[in-house]
Amino acid sequence: MNFYNRWSITTKLTLLYTLSISFVLLLATLLWSYSLIDGLLQIGTNFGVEEINLVRDIMKAYPNNTAILQQEVTWVLTRRDSQDSAYYIRILDHHQNAIMETPGMSNELRQLPFPEPVSPFEVSKHYKKVQSPSGKTFILMAAEIEFRHRPKDTRYIQLALDTTYAQRILHHYLFNLIILLLFGVILAAVVGAWLAKKSMRSLQDIAHAAEQITIDQLHTRISPNDWPKEFTHLAGAFNQMLCRIENSFNRLSQFSADLAHELRTPINNLMGEAEIAISRDRKAGEYKEVIQSSLEEYRRLRRMIDSLLFLAKAENPNTRIQKIGVNTASLFETLCDFFEAAAEEKGIRLIREGEATVHADPLLLQRAINNLISNALRYTPASGSITLRAEEDKQFTWIWVTDTGSGVAVEHLAYLMDRFYRVETEFSSASGNTGLGLAIVKSIMDLHRGKMEMVSAPGEGMEVKLTFPKNPV
Repeated sequence: MNFYNRWSITTKLTLLYTLSISFVLLLATLLWSYSLIDGLLQIGTNFGVEEINLVRDIMKAYPNNTAILQQEVTWVLTRRDSQDSAYYIRILDHHQNAIMETPGMSNELRQLPFPEPVSPFEVSKHYKKVQSPSGKTFILMAAEIEFRHRPKDTRYIQLALDTTYAQRILHHYLFNLIILLLFGVILAAVVGAWLAKKSMRSLQDIAHAAEQITIDQLHTRISPNDWPKEFTHLAGAFNQMLCRIENSFNRLSQFSADLAHELRTPINNLMGEAEIAISRDRKAGEYKEVIQSSLEEYRRLRRMIDSLLFLAKAENPNTRIQKIGVNTASLFETLCDFFEAAAEEKGIRLIREGEATVHADPLLLQRAINNLISNALRYTPASGSITLRAEEDKQFTWIWVTDTGSGVAVEHLAYLMDRFYRVETEFSSASGNTGLGLAIVKSIMDLHRGKMEMVSAPGEGMEVKLTFPKNPV
């Protein structure tokens, strides 16, 4: 089996096609041969039965005139030249002693046993097919003729039909049929190999196209023109895979560039402060200020690294979360208590509305809403407000986080969930935002098989809608 598995698909298709055609041809050959043999045998037995019936009728019609019967038995010699109908007849008395027979029959059929005599109506079912010492083939029949008014005058008829000529024709036909069968198998193998190679040519095109694709040519696609349906589907799947690879590669390249850019700023700040600090001797208080400033950059780097590690873990397809029913009223209260001091410092009101049950991981749910509130506090001016609202039905639970902040233009909404994407506003320069908060919220919603939607306009704040399915799977 392992040896067979190592064969090429072309070889396997050719072999299977050849075997199937060979089986069909062999089956057809056997059926034709059986039909021919059975037909020839049926013709011979029918001819023998007719001849026995003819002799029987003569014996009954002319019981006292043996000349007519002798003429019929002898007349067979005149038909001996027709090799396809040569036969011998012998008539025996009730003691099974020969009364008359076709001349030469004893010499030709010496030591050939005839079947037991039966009624003329059953002769076609009781016969023998034998071969004489001279190599000829005969069909032997024997019939018992009873006379109603002369029970002691029972006669027996033996008939031997020479089928040698028919056997020669049959053997010649079978020989030609075998030659034809072998030729058909060879032709099937050739045609099968041609069809297999032609069918697999599309797969070779796919392989050739795959070999040409490099990092710089991920935009290349396969064009399945005039391909079989199966390979068209394969080419489509291959093109979709290339699209996913290209998108992932572009995202990875963009992420690497963004990450390098984001890391460069705090590292440059740290290097600049360190270079200034060591440029000349300073007082202890000045060094302390430099260290405190560096700590802020370190904290920013730590938050960025923690966020990136969380995103990497969330995007792992093997990541599993435990969902339980979480009451939003209790969650909102906890979060508002946590952000109360920061909100009061900026003069922002935190509002809670509605109550529902969310099937989610409690810590991840809290982190998602935490990020949304932090983002809203960052971009909402004094005297503004942030509203937390929840609703539910039989299938979904919705949570809205709405602020009265600066908002963003519609063209930015599609990119706000991308990593490191930030919209420059009057608040962004001093916010210390890493540009990862909304990306984390999006990853958390993906883990819950939920959906995140945003609605905003400049000067009108932002509304973020989180949709959680009720099914706790």
